[in-house]
Amino acid sequence: MFLITHVTLMTVVIFMVSQSLTSAAIIKKNAVPPEWENICQADENSDILKSYLLEFKEQDKVVHLKCLVSSSSVGWRFSVLRDHLNRTLNNVSVFLYVECSTGSKISLPWPMKAPGVVGVSINNCILTDKYADLWNPLFSHMKTGLRVLEIRNSNWLSESFSFNFVLNNLSSITKDYDCGHSNTIEYMVNSNVSDIVDPRDLKPQSSVNIFKNFNFSRIPGFKEAEFNARGSNSQSHRTFIHRLSLENATSTSTSVENMLSKLGEINVHKCNFSRLRVLEESYPTLMIVNYFKILVRTNFYPEIKVLNFSRSGISEMPVELVDFRKYFPKLTYMDLSRNNMTEVKLPSHFNPGSQLTLNVSYNKITRLTLDDLIAVSEVEGLFLDFRGNPIHCGCEMANLLLKMKSADFFTGKLMPYSYIKNVECASPFHLLGRRLSSLVVMWSPVDIRCNVDKRNQTSRQGVFRTWILWAFLVCTTTTGPVCNII
Repeated sequence: MFLITHVTLMTVVIFMVSQSLTSAAIIKKNAVPPEWENICQADENSDILKSYLLEFKEQDKVVHLKCLVSSSSVGWRFSVLRDHLNRTLNNVSVFLYVECSTGSKISLPWPMKAPGVVGVSINNCILTDKYADLWNPLFSHMKTGLRVLEIRNSNWLSESFSFNFVLNNLSSITKDYDCGHSNTIEYMVNSNVSDIVDPRDLKPQSSVNIFKNFNFSRIPGFKEAEFNARGSNSQSHRTFIHRLSLENATSTSTSVENMLSKLGEINVHKCNFSRLRVLEESYPTLMIVNYFKILVRTNFYPEIKVLNFSRSGISEMPVELVDFRKYFPKLTYMDLSRNNMTEVKLPSHFNPGSQLTLNVSYNKITRLTLDDLIAVSEVEGLFLDFRGNPIHCGCEMANLLLKMKSADFFTGKLMPYSYIKNVECASPFHLLGRRLSSLVVMWSPVDIRCNVDKRNQTSRQGVFRTWILWAFLVCTTTTGPVCNII
């Protein structure tokens, strides 16, 4: 009897396993549209969402659909997947990943709504048909659940007709289109993404040509060749790509200002991103002048924990980020690294017990004094990371350097900032690359006044202090103490 029972159980287990394998194989096979069989493959991977989401709970099976699109691939269209899923899969979640070879195009209408699609990750693609679903009546009844949207190193390519038509009809954009997946999205990343217009079909007086009226001379590292060809890596697809920010672009045309004003009106609906935890808009090629105002004007972000605006050309911390608690009450990490800021405005509106890491590393901050460090450490719940900035090691930081020699200086509220011992000097030249912890402050009994630029002179408590920049400077001696950092 035991043997019979044992054999029966084994038979049942084998049957269940085979059924499971058969079911998984069927799901994977059905996830790939017939048109994509040569460029896409599907695997069951229920852990794919864990790598993106800060808060993840086990759910139904997830099919990871991976597509490698080359220039020879014929017509990859997101609508094909949407139609296919409508016909075949029920109660199955799909995570779509698309990688393009250089110059490859895919049709990806915003906001990428499709039943069962929980994740979309796009890399290195030219994206077309952005406005194709602008007034699609199916969206208002389509049940979707996109949780991850990640677009990197890609360009939205629009025809001039579509661009102008949308620009002139912003007021009629539907909330479904404008807000997209605001009720379900948890992770949203746009990194090194451009909005570009292919000018091959433009008339000489086309309104898109008003972009030419921008003065790009103030954009760091701007090159005409890069400006003309960036979007497609091809001289046959010369495109207008623009970094539009308060810091880096100036307008010489009222038509440009009017256009930007219209762009600012695109966010006319109240969108509540009730589940969004991570928002990244890093390394933008195009950032309109009122971006941060638009970001928070009618949108709500009650659960955001991570903001990333690194490599965005920001030269001054926007007031919307200084007052971040008004708009992002649960924010814990803000990345403003690799921008052009020369100073940091300390965030306000800290709630009791709240914590924020503010990353301003690799900006253009040159000043670091004892008073600055103490002021930062006194902000409850704030940790400021300013590593990699071009710090000037002049006499204004003498008190800080002296305090750092004390073994008990980096304790209490200053303990998190012990890393500044390894911060390196960017100037003056003779201290280039030296760590702060290696510097020695030498006080001379006389004041050595040298013929130097007044910008290199500091005054503290009525006592004139300067430092020796070069050995061959002609100097005169008067009474009064002075420091020299070696």
